[in-house]
Amino acid sequence: MRLPTVLTALAASFTSMAAPAPTEGTSVPSQQTADEIAGPAELNRAALSERIAQILKDAGVAGAHVAVTMGPDTVYSRAFGTNPSTGEAFTDETIVRLASASKLVTALTVAAMVEQGALSLDETLGDLDPDLPEVWRDLPVWRVLNHTSGLPMIVTRPEFGAMEDDRLSRFSIDDLRAIIGEQALDFEPGEQWRYQQSGYALLAHSLAKRAGTTWPQLVEQSLLQPAALKTTGVSNEAKVFQDQDGETVPHISNYPAFFAPAGGFQSTGKDTRQLLLALAQGRVLNEDSVRRLVNDTRRLEQLRGDADGEGYGMGVAVQRFGDIAFFGHSGGGGLVDIRYAPERQMGIAVVTNQAGGTGAAIEIGNLIASKLAGEPHFAAET
Repeated sequence: MRLPTVLTALAASFTSMAAPAPTEGTSVPSQQTADEIAGPAELNRAALSERIAQILKDAGVAGAHVAVTMGPDTVYSRAFGTNPSTGEAFTDETIVRLASASKLVTALTVAAMVEQGALSLDETLGDLDPDLPEVWRDLPVWRVLNHTSGLPMIVTRPEFGAMEDDRLSRFSIDDLRAIIGEQALDFEPGEQWRYQQSGYALLAHSLAKRAGTTWPQLVEQSLLQPAALKTTGVSNEAKVFQDQDGETVPHISNYPAFFAPAGGFQSTGKDTRQLLLALAQGRVLNEDSVRRLVNDTRRLEQLRGDADGEGYGMGVAVQRFGDIAFFGHSGGGGLVDIRYAPERQMGIAVVTNQAGGTGAAIEIGNLIASKLAGEPHFAAET
């Protein structure tokens, strides 16, 4: 999920764009200005833009948007490149595919439900939906979120791979039951860590069923409305591209809506930036809830090479740069990278339109995080 950090020059002059005020009744973190939060190096925006442009060029990325936030302030917001199919400039309103960064949307929605008292992380899937197959019922919510549940993989099953596009577009809980509902868990809960999609789809379905609504509606109520996100949602509007024999061509993906909680959301540079500002202002979660996404080490699965206090937690990856811990998620092998450091109210959002595992968004995220917070504890493999 990470690439070696790239060193570069950084940051000095800041232009502030204040976020809307928090909603009534929300616990608001003590606000710091960008000048108070600024990291060990100054942010030279011209130098940063030059380095980002070079990373995008080297990776063959057609278009991107990069934002850096500190407390209530946007200190950097810049679009690069174009939409290759139209020649139009990429902007902060260009719709992008979040891919696996959709898990951050799910994580924040679940965290908001926990804060509201509508859910406990220790509840089981059976508590949420008693009609589920018996083999799934005893799995706690938190093990589904951190990929230690043992739920069977679905996308690697021959039956799934053989489905025609039309059938995939209509994939449902009944299809999930038919393929893996009677199979034993792949491993005993907690014995292994395996990144997968089935659990997120199943959890979202179960939460929506208990609430008597749909998963997109739960996300709208718990996350999108409080954060004032305008374009984030489940859709296939995003225009994504890939390199094919040296030519940039459209990247076609028929992602079943059922798996949207794991990888089917879309957004824009503007919305991802607004999400970071909303986190700093306590519009989505109170300060304790935000910090818990980093500090709940009981439910943090430490992966190979991770330092203490790093790993995969409640739907988010946790990584430390210097003494500062960021949580967030990347997607599409570097298509998107979104991360936030609660201790410093510092956010970084990089979105691109280039699939194919370029790693560019992660590289840019690491670049900025290392300069504003310090060197990572290690240079991890992807």
